[in-house]
Amino acid sequence: MQNGHITPNGEAMSIVALHAATLPAGSDQLLSLIDAFRAAADRFEAVPEPEFAAAEVVFEALRDRLVDKTPVCTSDAGAFAALSLLAVEMSECPDTDLTDALLAAVLDYARRRTLHS
Repeated sequence: MQNGHITPNGEAMSIVALHAATLPAGSDQLLSLIDAFRAAADRFEAVPEPEFAAAEVVFEALRDRLVDKTPVCTSDAGAFAALSLLAVEMSECPDTDLTDALLAAVLDYARRRTLHS
Protein backbone atom coordinates (compact mmCIF):
# COMPACT_ATOMS: atom_id res chain seq x y z
CA MET A 1 0.00 0.00 0.00
CA GLN A 2 1.36 3.40 -0.92
CA ASN A 3 -0.11 6.70 0.23
CA GLY A 4 -3.27 4.91 1.33
CA HIS A 5 -3.82 3.38 -2.11
CA ILE A 6 -3.52 -0.26 -2.95
CA THR A 7 -1.10 -1.05 -5.73
CA PRO A 8 -2.67 -4.04 -7.47
CA ASN A 9 0.47 -5.29 -9.14
CA GLY A 10 2.65 -5.43 -6.02
CA GLU A 11 0.17 -6.47 -3.37
CA ALA A 12 -1.92 -8.70 -5.58
CA MET A 13 1.14 -10.51 -6.83
CA SER A 14 2.45 -11.04 -3.29
CA ILE A 15 -0.94 -12.41 -2.21
CA VAL A 16 -0.91 -14.98 -5.00
CA ALA A 17 2.75 -15.83 -4.35
CA LEU A 18 2.06 -16.26 -0.64
CA HIS A 19 -0.88 -18.52 -1.41
CA ALA A 20 1.25 -20.70 -3.70
CA ALA A 21 4.14 -20.82 -1.24
CA THR A 22 2.00 -22.08 1.66
CA LEU A 23 0.64 -25.15 -0.12
CA PRO A 24 1.89 -28.49 1.14
CA ALA A 25 3.77 -30.62 -1.38
CA GLY A 26 1.46 -32.96 -3.23
CA SER A 27 -1.68 -30.96 -2.54
CA ASP A 28 -4.16 -30.20 -5.30
CA GLN A 29 -3.24 -26.62 -6.12
CA LEU A 30 -6.43 -26.04 -8.11
CA LEU A 31 -8.57 -27.09 -5.14
CA SER A 32 -6.60 -24.85 -2.81
CA LEU A 33 -6.83 -21.90 -5.18
CA ILE A 34 -10.59 -22.37 -5.64
CA ASP A 35 -11.03 -22.48 -1.85
CA ALA A 36 -9.02 -19.25 -1.50
CA PHE A 37 -10.98 -17.65 -4.35
CA ARG A 38 -14.33 -18.54 -2.78
CA ALA A 39 -13.22 -17.17 0.60
CA ALA A 40 -12.04 -13.96 -1.09
CA ALA A 41 -15.35 -13.70 -2.97
CA ASP A 42 -17.28 -14.04 0.30
CA ARG A 43 -15.13 -11.33 1.93
CA PHE A 44 -15.44 -9.12 -1.15
CA GLU A 45 -19.25 -9.30 -1.01
CA ALA A 46 -19.40 -8.69 2.74
CA VAL A 47 -16.89 -5.91 3.38
CA PRO A 48 -17.93 -2.37 4.28
CA GLU A 49 -17.11 0.42 1.83
CA PRO A 50 -13.80 1.52 3.44
CA GLU A 51 -12.37 -2.00 2.98
CA PHE A 52 -13.85 -2.60 -0.47
CA ALA A 53 -10.74 -1.73 -2.50
CA ALA A 54 -8.47 -4.04 -0.52
CA ALA A 55 -10.92 -6.95 -0.77
CA GLU A 56 -11.31 -6.31 -4.49
CA VAL A 57 -7.55 -6.50 -5.05
CA VAL A 58 -7.34 -9.91 -3.35
CA PHE A 59 -10.41 -11.22 -5.18
CA GLU A 60 -9.15 -10.05 -8.58
CA ALA A 61 -5.63 -11.38 -7.97
CA LEU A 62 -6.96 -14.85 -7.21
CA ARG A 63 -9.39 -14.70 -10.14
CA ASP A 64 -6.56 -13.68 -12.46
CA ARG A 65 -4.47 -16.60 -11.18
CA LEU A 66 -7.34 -19.00 -11.89
CA VAL A 67 -7.74 -17.62 -15.41
CA ASP A 68 -4.18 -16.94 -16.50
CA LYS A 69 -2.21 -19.62 -14.65
CA THR A 70 -4.76 -22.28 -13.86
CA PRO A 71 -3.08 -24.94 -11.71
CA VAL A 72 -3.25 -28.56 -12.81
CA CYS A 73 -6.11 -30.41 -11.18
CA THR A 74 -4.79 -33.50 -9.37
CA SER A 75 -7.74 -34.84 -7.38
CA ASP A 76 -11.40 -35.71 -7.60
CA ALA A 77 -12.05 -33.07 -4.93
CA GLY A 78 -10.34 -30.45 -7.10
CA ALA A 79 -12.36 -31.49 -10.14
CA PHE A 80 -15.63 -31.32 -8.22
CA ALA A 81 -14.71 -27.94 -6.70
CA ALA A 82 -13.95 -26.63 -10.20
CA LEU A 83 -17.24 -27.99 -11.55
CA SER A 84 -19.13 -26.46 -8.64
CA LEU A 85 -17.51 -23.06 -9.20
CA LEU A 86 -18.07 -23.47 -12.93
CA ALA A 87 -21.81 -24.01 -12.33
CA VAL A 88 -22.01 -20.84 -10.24
CA GLU A 89 -20.04 -18.82 -12.78
CA MET A 90 -22.14 -20.09 -15.69
CA SER A 91 -25.37 -19.19 -13.91
CA GLU A 92 -24.13 -15.65 -13.31
CA CYS A 93 -22.18 -14.97 -16.49
CA PRO A 94 -21.99 -17.96 -18.85
CA ASP A 95 -19.29 -16.85 -21.25
CA THR A 96 -16.23 -15.76 -19.28
CA ASP A 97 -12.55 -16.55 -19.31
CA LEU A 98 -12.92 -18.11 -15.86
CA THR A 99 -15.47 -20.67 -17.07
CA ASP A 100 -13.17 -21.56 -19.97
CA ALA A 101 -10.17 -22.03 -17.66
CA LEU A 102 -12.08 -24.16 -15.14
CA LEU A 103 -13.60 -26.36 -17.80
CA ALA A 104 -10.21 -26.91 -19.43
CA ALA A 105 -8.68 -27.90 -16.07
CA VAL A 106 -11.42 -30.43 -15.34
CA LEU A 107 -11.29 -31.92 -18.83
CA ASP A 108 -7.50 -32.24 -18.61
CA TYR A 109 -7.83 -34.01 -15.25
CA ALA A 110 -10.49 -36.37 -16.63
CA ARG A 111 -8.31 -37.24 -19.64
CA ARG A 112 -5.27 -37.94 -17.47
CA ARG A 113 -7.31 -39.98 -15.01
CA THR A 114 -8.83 -42.06 -17.81
CA LEU A 115 -5.43 -42.73 -19.35
CA HIS A 116 -4.00 -43.96 -16.05
CA SER A 117 -6.87 -46.20 -15.00
